[in-house]
Amino acid sequence: MFKSMRSVSVQLRFFLLNSFAILILVACEDTEQPALTSSSLTIALDDAPISLDPARSSTLYSEFIVVNAYDTLFRYKYLARPYELTTNLAASMPDISADGLIYTIPIRQGVHFIDDAAFKQQKGRELTADDVIYSIKRHFDPATKSQGAWLWRDRISGLDNWKTTGSDYRQPIAGLKALDRYTIRIQLTRPYPQMLHTLAMGFAAIVPVEAVRYYGDKLATHPVGSGPYRVTEFNSTTVVMQRNPTFRKERVDLEAEGMGEHIAEHYDLNKIDGQITPILDQIRIDFVSEPMPRWASFLKGNEIKLASIPSQMFNQVLTQTTPELIVAPAFDKKYQVLLEPSSSFLHYDFNMLDPDFGYHEDSGREARNTALRCAIKHAVNLDEQNEKLYAGMASVYAGVILPSMQEFVEMPAGSPGPFNPELSRKLLSEAGWNADNLPMLNFGTTSSIQSRQTYELFRSWLLNIGYPAAKIQLKMHPSVGAFYKAISESKMNFWFTGWTLDYPDAENILQIFYGPNASPGSNSSNYLSEHYDGLFESARLMLPSKERTQLYHQMNTLLQKDCVTIAGLSSTRLHAWHRKVIAYPDRDIVGGFALRFYQLQRNFRRR
Repeated sequence: MFKSMRSVSVQLRFFLLNSFAILILVACEDTEQPALTSSSLTIALDDAPISLDPARSSTLYSEFIVVNAYDTLFRYKYLARPYELTTNLAASMPDISADGLIYTIPIRQGVHFIDDAAFKQQKGRELTADDVIYSIKRHFDPATKSQGAWLWRDRISGLDNWKTTGSDYRQPIAGLKALDRYTIRIQLTRPYPQMLHTLAMGFAAIVPVEAVRYYGDKLATHPVGSGPYRVTEFNSTTVVMQRNPTFRKERVDLEAEGMGEHIAEHYDLNKIDGQITPILDQIRIDFVSEPMPRWASFLKGNEIKLASIPSQMFNQVLTQTTPELIVAPAFDKKYQVLLEPSSSFLHYDFNMLDPDFGYHEDSGREARNTALRCAIKHAVNLDEQNEKLYAGMASVYAGVILPSMQEFVEMPAGSPGPFNPELSRKLLSEAGWNADNLPMLNFGTTSSIQSRQTYELFRSWLLNIGYPAAKIQLKMHPSVGAFYKAISESKMNFWFTGWTLDYPDAENILQIFYGPNASPGSNSSNYLSEHYDGLFESARLMLPSKERTQLYHQMNTLLQKDCVTIAGLSSTRLHAWHRKVIAYPDRDIVGGFALRFYQLQRNFRRR
């Protein structure tokens, strides 16, 4: 099954998983699936949201729900690839000044928050420009404990000063003004080409002040917004969203959503043209972290009807992966399959604030730590990880810029190479590291079978270069929330994680190593480099260009030279859904925005 040997225990685990999966697939393919009878659809995500408070919607799982419970000014077109922004709460695309500093944005009139106990007489009031201003201000109020302030830090005139002078909501901000009840003006300190993308993120969702005051921290589980759905149930295993009856009447315009004819014919999307969104009355999302139980539920026919295909099942679902994807005939008869272009990358990170591996007051020890990190980097075999854990369908490359991005560049000749255990041993020896003085490495990850498999693989690589087994420890966290909390609080020295693009620009990846974004911000590695930060600050003011790509290239090279992260690996995601469901899933960029367009074959109605 694999191209190289592993431990017997890991091989046995994979054998059992695949045997179990094959039995399920065969059994379920012979079972008639019950008809979908109502406008209720159950789909699956592989983990639960940490919070449904937009200010703390720092994971894709949270954002997936937040953009349905709340409104954002903009969203991504359902079907356009490459991705394109379009209006959502905004009445039109903004008027932008010639210098790129002033954005004037009109919003739709007559939009109301859902009815809720937070409002007078429990009646949702109209959303106005003041609510947009309040929602951005809230990120800069220390009491909010926002995880999204990094998007606008040092970018909106007067906003940072408003925070340092006490975050008094009664005080105006020069760069955030409601020109009238339905018009917002945002003034930037310098050009920010990604500004509109930030206003399509869950962090930018519009929150009423009444809900914040009424629910406090409970807003994390009780969202009060104006989005297409309202959350009626939320716990660690499930969220149930019901259609918001007061949501604005918007008909589906497939041409405006960027659809091509080939998409319509293959996925029956032409059948939703002209429908009013949201189309479904109810969407239930089950959070199932383990892939095989999630897959078993999907194949039953009366539970989960849209989910990602586990990598262990690729060989059972697909008869060919290259040069084109071919689905097994028996599976294709009952299910739709879609290969989603990767919008995320997986990487191993060091905590640079840990003196055992990162920065140190002794410059000599700091140089030895750099050699140690680089030795570990060259011990990691991403190609092997791809074959064993991702069925060989992931992309392996040098650096952090995804191959699917227009800014992707191959690492130049002379850059630190990939897997090279001989070089690892040489680096350790020359820096004076040996089995006795190597530090304890705590491998942080979430609690799942695949996380354990990743650790076992990583551990085998380190043992191969002479790292003592007793000094490699697994630190598993019970949930994604606990894992990222530990990272943000710098409680680990090494971990394996992923970053999903918030918007389709490599700047969004490069900012996770930008010094001012250090923990608890997105720079969880706490990488501090004046050179890197200077390059980033220059690049972030520029529109896409050859010059900007060159700066991105330099930053990418610095990260490899300093061995701060071990990257990159971008896994391929295959979606599957029952043929009675009409959908075009996207996990990352469009994400939750797609849910308003989902439909069932026998659930057409004009409202």
